[in-house]
Amino acid sequence: MGIKCLDIVDVEAFAAGQVKPRRARAIQAHVARCDKCRAMLDEFQANEAMLAKLRASHQVQLRSKAELERLSITESRVEATLRQT
Repeated sequence: MGIKCLDIVDVEAFAAGQVKPRRARAIQAHVARCDKCRAMLDEFQANEAMLAKLRASHQVQLRSKAELERLSITESRVEATLRQT
């Protein structure tokens, strides 16, 4: 016996690998037959991939900003030291 169509909770748990193996196999079999659920899973996975890229980009931007601030502080210290000599 197959499973009913998925809801977003099922999709999220399946995509995160948080379902038991028997449930995962049932979901895989259902998604293979159900265009609606396959589209929902595909969309969810694409959104997760996009969010991961955005998070990574944000982290790079934060590091860059922190690096710029650190360099600015260092530059200020060098300028202050040069003025003293």
